[in-house]
Amino acid sequence: RGAGSIFAGLSATDVSKLARLTREKVRIRRDQLLPSAASLLRTYAPSRALLEVEYANEAGSGLGPTLEFYTLVSAELRAAPIWRC
Repeated sequence: RGAGSIFAGLSATDVSKLARLTREKVRIRRDQLLPSAASLLRTYAPSRALLEVEYANEAGSGLGPTLEFYTLVSAELRAAPIWRC
């Protein structure tokens, strides 16, 4: 597939916006998941950067570890005794 097919259906303005997004690689410690998530929110909340997560002392980064991070954080928040039901 050619590179043009990736952007099929997007306007030139949309493609330009995607190209301007910066990527920030962040390193997370598994044993400090929620404090790390809180720190990320404080640091990157005003930013439009795409965050790419990698875990300390583990190989790999990118979409897999990033999705795992958000999944683990949401599970921790659901399990926390902060919700009224």
